[in-house]
Amino acid sequence: MKSALHRISDMVKECQFIIDSIGTVSFEEFADNPLLWHSAAMAIAIIGEAARGIPDDFKGQYDHTPWKSIVAMRNILIHEYFNIDLVALYNTCTTDIPKLYRDLKAICKAEGWECE
Repeated sequence: MKSALHRISDMVKECQFIIDSIGTVSFEEFADNPLLWHSAAMAIAIIGEAARGIPDDFKGQYDHTPWKSIVAMRNILIHEYFNIDLVALYNTCTTDIPKLYRDLKAICKAEGWECE
């Protein structure tokens, strides 16, 4: 079983992948590039799966992080794969993921963990 450290570290890596991949890409470029939005969707699904496995007592210590929303997004991407809203996905990548990355890095720092 993976520890909270390993799951948070996985989440940080996937956030960094999204930030590096999307960067300054416009919505039009994003929507026109299935390879890009498919990989972003997979990274978000991994983030959600990792979050799902973090113990509730640990999540409770960092309740400013939207754990339930993260897992909910994973569920939508996995179970509603045939109806992905590219606008919502793009907004998640460009707005929510950078904030989540900062939150996760702060958790790592607070816990004394190296999360890269």
